[in-house]
Amino acid sequence: MFCIHLFTIVINFFGFYNKMKAIYIIVIFNVGLKKLKWFINVLNNKFLPCFISIYLL
Repeated sequence: MFCIHLFTIVINFFGFYNKMKAIYIIVIFNVGLKKLKWFINVLNNKFLPCFISIYLL
């Protein structure tokens, strides 16, 4: 009986761990996406005029 109880605790723990891992991955992905958008904006604002001016020269 105790063995089965322990088994369910382990199963629940792993289920919880997988949920936490999924949440962690989603958070990391969202943060990465925001950083990427910010980086692209910076590139557009800083470097695009330079490229355009070089291209026009």
